Amino acid sequence: MPPKEHFVPKHLKLENSFSRSDALYNFDGLNISKHHGSYESDWHLHSFYEIELILCGEAEFTVDNHTLHLKMGGCVLFLPGSTEKLRLYDKSEILTLRFREDIVSSTLMNTLYNKSFISAELSDKLTKTIPEVISETLGSGCNKELLKPAMKGIAQYITALIIGTAAADCGNKTGEQVIDPIILKAIMHIRLNIAHEITLKSLAKRYGYTPNYFSTIFKKETGKSFSDYLKYERLRLSDILLKTSDLSVSEIAKQVGFSTTAYFCRVYKNKFGITPGQKRL
Repeated sequence: MPPKEHFVPKHLKLENSFSRSDALYNFDGLNISKHHGSYESDWHLHSFYEIELILCGEAEFTVDNHTLHLKMGGCVLFLPGSTEKLRLYDKSEILTLRFREDIVSSTLMNTLYNKSFISAELSDKLTKTIPEVISETLGSGCNKELLKPAMKGIAQYITALIIGTAAADCGNKTGEQVIDPIILKAIMHIRLNIAHEITLKSLAKRYGYTPNYFSTIFKKETGKSFSDYLKYERLRLSDILLKTSDLSVSEIAKQVGFSTTAYFCRVYKNKFGITPGQKRL
């Protein structure tokens, strides 16, 4: 378990999620950068997809309730709504790709359903080849309009590679559960706006459905009613904050969108059998 420290996860947006001096490419919702040497990030909440690939050396990632120690070839795909902290060790190098939701195809999004991250181990050959391909593509002399689909294709390829490698390592097949793309977008919207009021009516309007129809397909696709799923996401994040921070229970209730602390405590106890305060004992 990571050490507790007082933090409110910084809600990063793609455009201010990286150091411009480290950027190799930054255009049209895709950022690619490299970082060398020791580095430690603040806790932050993703509002975008992020891939971290260790090119050499080693790094430690704390994501939600998990700590990952990765060496060369280790990579992680973080999903919107996940919390992360990175520690890069001395003499290490990391390649980072950050991109918006529209780069990820509906097929790949289905394999990410209900996950906050996926980790995988790439071969030495792939680990060396990926940055070489990026470098060669950037140095090809293409204008921006030709470069955009090429760089987008690289991001899509690496995403598919991580998902496929992770699935093979676990002996699982990808794509077995097919979720409606609109419902996947709704789930991401919930994760990214968890601290705010989110209603069935507002989401239905956002995606062009009536509330009754949206409610029906949401339960069909997720197995949970809208209200139950919203509660599930709020409890998931609150449990992470209880374990990884020393924010007060009332502050956590506010961060994850519960209307009152008393209601949060009651819902948490119904789910986990103990109060939020008892969780920390």
